[in-house]
Amino acid sequence: MKKTLLILLTLPLFAIAQNAEQYVRDGDAKARAKDFTGAIKLYDQAIAFDIRFEDAYYNRALAKFQLHDYQGAINDYTSSIFLNNKTATVYNNRGVARRNINDITGAIGDYKEAIGLDSTFAEAYNNKGLAEVYLKNYSAAIADYNHAITFSNTYIEAYYNRATAEQFAQDYNYALEDYRHIISLNPKAENAYLYSGLVKVKLNDNNGAYIDFSKLIEINPNVAEAYFNRGLIKADLKDMDGAAADYKQAITLNDKYENAYINLGVVIASTGDFNSSIVNFNKALELNSKNADAYANRALVKNYMHDFEGAIVDCNKAISLNDSLAVAYDSRGYAKNHLKDFKGAITDIKKAIAINPQNPVAYLNIGNSMASLNNYPMAIKYYDHAITLNSKYGDAYNNRGIAKYFIGDKHGACADLNNAHSLGFPDAKLNLAKYCK
Repeated sequence: MKKTLLILLTLPLFAIAQNAEQYVRDGDAKARAKDFTGAIKLYDQAIAFDIRFEDAYYNRALAKFQLHDYQGAINDYTSSIFLNNKTATVYNNRGVARRNINDITGAIGDYKEAIGLDSTFAEAYNNKGLAEVYLKNYSAAIADYNHAITFSNTYIEAYYNRATAEQFAQDYNYALEDYRHIISLNPKAENAYLYSGLVKVKLNDNNGAYIDFSKLIEINPNVAEAYFNRGLIKADLKDMDGAAADYKQAITLNDKYENAYINLGVVIASTGDFNSSIVNFNKALELNSKNADAYANRALVKNYMHDFEGAIVDCNKAISLNDSLAVAYDSRGYAKNHLKDFKGAITDIKKAIAINPQNPVAYLNIGNSMASLNNYPMAIKYYDHAITLNSKYGDAYNNRGIAKYFIGDKHGACADLNNAHSLGFPDAKLNLAKYCK
């Protein structure tokens, strides 16, 4: 009787194990077919048959992660660990899930557990680096990426991530080295050329950036960001036709690229085609009615068109969206100057200068306001600032010359007007004839 009883007790346990394993196998098949919801239902069945079946918890965690149920994944990874699946992989995976719910401290703890179990686990070092970057611990992150690359020297993701951390730490040359290494591993690494070009722009290496963006376009002519950024460089080099062509191509590839519309509008405005320029700013605002830069640039063009009231409306909108936009205050001040609101202009332009004290145009404009109020000594001081910032600023020499004339400094006036004339300021010749006879 005892022998028979043992057999009767053993058979159900064997059947349970078999059923649980089958549910897991079926769940795995669903997961491979990307039916993660169906997979989870089968893993649930496996656990219902055997509550201690560790594989079911681990695989269910993987499926829940794919459905962005990160807390559910964390719970299942924790159950898997409790059931003695204390592997580096499960700790690493739980760390990734924790990072996705912004439990960064918990994530780092898990990555450390994974590394403790496998000191050569490159992925865990890489993931810990990502968490350290989130906490702005850039040195720690770079150290982690160094370990990841030491244990896997072709780990391209780790090179990208290290370059990002190096940029946050303002180690731009090290970041460039990483992008170069990525390109050596994969000569068609599109993002490496794009990011390398952006870093070179920060280092004022426009020629190097131009080469990188052009190489990216050669590899893949359908990357809008490459054309946009090359357009920025062409505009800086005064190749306005080339810049316009690149911005237009960026828009062809991405017709919702609002900054490309804005920059195209700026380039077109420089040719004097103000109406077409405004069309592009309008398009940017159709895409994003809260784009302060689009309003500010449209205001500049309206000032050129002598639509000063319209310019003020756009400046008001830009400032309501971004009250630290210096150009909007300066443009509003410029418009107020032309509408004879000189005191209002001075208030606005002083705000512009407080935000950006390195803009010579703002000093010129406030100098003009002071001159219009017959405060020539103060006007001269502002023109001095403008010339200090831009020693070839013909407008400032011309206006300072006139201000000097009105305080009785004819010699200084004529010297400034001659400088303005030599710099090509168009009104200087007439002013020399008028004030320096």
